Formats: sequence, structure tokens, C-alpha cells
Amino acid sequence: MTRALILGGGGLFGIGWEVGFLWGVEASGVFLKNADLVVGTSAGSIAGSLLLQTESLLQTFDDYQKAGSTAREIVVDFDTTTWQKNLASVVSGALNEQEVRQRIGQWAMDSKTTSETARLDVIRFRLVSDSWPGPSLAITSVDAFTGDLAVFTAESKVAIDVAVAASCAVPGVWPPVTIGAHRYIDGGMRSPINSDLAKGMDKVLVLLPSLAGGRAAQAVEKEIDDLENCASDVLLITSDEWSNSTMGTNPLNPAVRGPAALAGFLQGQKAALQIASFWR
Repeated sequence: MTRALILGGGGLFGIGWEVGFLWGVEASGVFLKNADLVVGTSAGSIAGSLLLQTESLLQTFDDYQKAGSTAREIVVDFDTTTWQKNLASVVSGALNEQEVRQRIGQWAMDSKTTSETARLDVIRFRLVSDSWPGPSLAITSVDAFTGDLAVFTAESKVAIDVAVAASCAVPGVWPPVTIGAHRYIDGGMRSPINSDLAKGMDKVLVLLPSLAGGRAAQAVEKEIDDLENCASDVLLITSDEWSNSTMGTNPLNPAVRGPAALAGFLQGQKAALQIASFWR
């Protein structure tokens, strides 16, 4: 029996919710660290790294509840609706998905943002180790020039903080990350979950923070259908109504991480029995 854990994107809200949810499941006696594959996209790259880097997510969860826990974060004025409108304008008229991602990559490279160094400092502070936790972790990103999917693992010889920064490089908000001769952007620009990497796995558990409609929702639906058509058993869990209420209008606001983690913890506890039955 092979198992994959897929952790989707969702900004600081997504990081909080996923860490909280995973701790809620773990605190209920259900352990997901034994997954044969853990795919992390954007926020999921943080949550997946922390899951595998720590013996328990309790300390991370507790840290998220403390005042001052976001002091090292960079606050940005981000409005989801405005960003989506800008994105739609950038990709308008693109002939295919490859061109869509190339256009987004160019937009990211043309945008004025904080420096790569400053951003990398933030990412490094979010992790508990500068070492890859093992071979099961796969972190997704997109080549800003070509639009191709990039998957970083321990074998890629890329520092884990750099790989995570690339996966979390939201276009128009954070700088593309330079790795060798290439620059990389948020893996969510290909898919919020990139669950097709789990093709062939017997069990696929997908955790996805709040997802709006449009291209992203269509991508998720298609990927799950494809997995099921290839005989994978798939369980998709998305953030519930209360969790979503903690997001506010800016999912990149560091202040939402703590409340999202608490809501995720409670949702994870409620879902633990369902997950235990699915995962065994």
C-alpha cells in the first residue's frame, strides 16, 4: 500500500490552517509522516517541511498562538480580488497553459517587490532546520521563463529554504527565486495542489485551504478525476467555514496565521477518524 499526502497553497492562512489541521490529526493519534510521498505547493511546502522536520507539530502550533510570532514576517497590502483581476489581465489571450505560466512568470519578473535576500530570510525563519527531512518530500515550483513545472527534492541539491521560497513566490507580490541560471515562481501557478505527482499511489490524501472558483478549481477537479481514473483512492479535505472566516481579505497577512491554525486544529481533530480509516 502506497500513500501520498498532498498539501496545497493558500498564503499565511494556508500555512496556519495546514499546520493546525495536521497537528489536530496527529494529536488524535493519526500519523501521516509515514507517507511515501509528501507534495508541498506554496503554503504546503512550509507545512510539509515542518511536518517532516519535527517530531511533533505541537511546538510550531503553540508558537503560532504567541504574540509576536509574526515579527519576522514582511507585511504586504494584498487584496485577493485585485490580484486575481491583474492575473486575468496578464494571461488574457494566452493560447495554452504553458503560455499562461510564461506570462505569469514575466509579470513576476517585471514586478517591484522586496529583495530575494529579505524574502529568503523570512522563509528560513519559518523552518526549523536547513536540512531536507528525507526523500519523501517534493516541493513544487514553476520556471518563470519556460512555464515548466519544477519539483525539488533532497536529490535536487537545492537548499530547502531556497526550494520553499521558490514554491511560495507569489507573482506580483514576492520576487522570483534564482536557482542557477533559472528563476522560479509559486508552484500554485500550475496547480493549487499538483496532485498529479502522486499518480500511481494507492491512497492520496489532499489538504487544501480555501479555494475560489475559476482555473484553480478546475485544475483541482481534473487532477482528482485523473487520479481516481488511474485507480487511486482520493480523499480531499478543504478548510471549513469557520477556518475560512479567519482569513479576512488578505490571506498573506501574518496576523491570520494563528487564528487559522487554531481553526485548522479543531477541524483536524474532527476529521481524524475519517482520515484514520482512509489512511490504513
